Amino acid sequence: MKENNSDSLSQSSQLMGAGIGIISTTILVKNLDSALKYYNDVLGFKLPVADTSAIPMYEGTISSYTNFPDWSSLELLAIKDSAIVAQKNSFISSFLHQYEGVRWYTLSTSSADTTMKWLQSRGFKTDTIVSGRNSKKPVKGWQWDDGAAQWHDISFNHKFPPAQFPDFIEFAGTSLYEYKDEWRPYAGRKYYDSLNNGVVAMSSLQIVVNDINAARIEFKKMGFQEMQSSDSSVRFKIAHDQYLHLTGSGSPESDAAKFLKLRGEGVFAIGFEVKNLQNTYDFLKKKLNSKALVMDSAAKKLSVLKEYALGVQLQFVQESKQNSAMAAIYNYKDDKKLDSVSAKYTQNLYLKYCALCHGNNREGYAADNAPSLKSKALLAVTQTPRSAYNYLVHTISYGRTGTAMAPYSKSQGGPLDIDQIDLIIKWLYDESGVKKTC
Repeated sequence: MKENNSDSLSQSSQLMGAGIGIISTTILVKNLDSALKYYNDVLGFKLPVADTSAIPMYEGTISSYTNFPDWSSLELLAIKDSAIVAQKNSFISSFLHQYEGVRWYTLSTSSADTTMKWLQSRGFKTDTIVSGRNSKKPVKGWQWDDGAAQWHDISFNHKFPPAQFPDFIEFAGTSLYEYKDEWRPYAGRKYYDSLNNGVVAMSSLQIVVNDINAARIEFKKMGFQEMQSSDSSVRFKIAHDQYLHLTGSGSPESDAAKFLKLRGEGVFAIGFEVKNLQNTYDFLKKKLNSKALVMDSAAKKLSVLKEYALGVQLQFVQESKQNSAMAAIYNYKDDKKLDSVSAKYTQNLYLKYCALCHGNNREGYAADNAPSLKSKALLAVTQTPRSAYNYLVHTISYGRTGTAMAPYSKSQGGPLDIDQIDLIIKWLYDESGVKKTC
């Protein structure tokens, strides 16, 4: 397979703006309750009971989804009202009459309007933007939620979406430009429950197509960056470490050829990154028939065949050593001290960016008016309910006018992202013996 890294990322930035990749993959199932039980108990996910008060994108359906730290999500969707679905979204009922599996997938965009105009300028026909809400009432605590649309979706065809092409969705009120250069999925893992199967991210989608050369041209024309290609497959980069793999039919007896003959073009497999591939294998082999699992030692990939995962093959690969190491640094709790790994990393950040003014041992006044950061009294003041934690976040992020304290946030041209700033503050409290109270 040849590498092809010459393509510019400018086209994909036109396509998705500051979009951060695969946002959801939807598996259509015939019975949501039994599907949830199987995906949770057997396959090791943690999908919640369906929220019956939520407003579905496709009327007459009901679904449950789980988020991963990279902001991607896995959704299981079933028919709730067959009459409505048959009338308004007949492609769903037609599909479920014969199969289960992935029927559509959605990528993130920072502007549905820009994405639509870009696709149309490239010769693609799209539907008009569809907007909607996930909840009937404004969400409490969300200052930006004024009752207006919460999402805007652009599709090639809402009535019958092509299974091999993505939808694109913009979430209103979410400035993805703030996350584009500071997106650290490993840093957010502390907010997510660990899964029994070890999944920490959705890394890829394998899409089977009739004509690999024609599909390659279409995806390149959309604006995706081609990374590798051969006579039978093409790999496109979506964002960060996420990819779309296009696969041709191959020999008549291949799994891809059988898939195409039965269902036509579409998503054949979902790829996930896991914390420890061996642990994932050990868990799944206790739950599944041995025929359900295929371990490819050469590719270091474990697969659950689609017959054992409700119509879509699940593929698990080991996350990179770099992401694993960074996740260990950020895996801390506010009510507990940083472990030695996190503390050492953060101390080095302090020495690199803070010690010049505040002193190597936080004693202060290495530069004029740079206060001591050892002072328990000073740090305790920042913990009062009124000034609270945001005082230090603001000071480090935006600096202090009229002083030598410059802004250190990347959003302000500095060297630190928000997760690193949080770590430094946590380390300062730990070192001074001040517990976070609010």
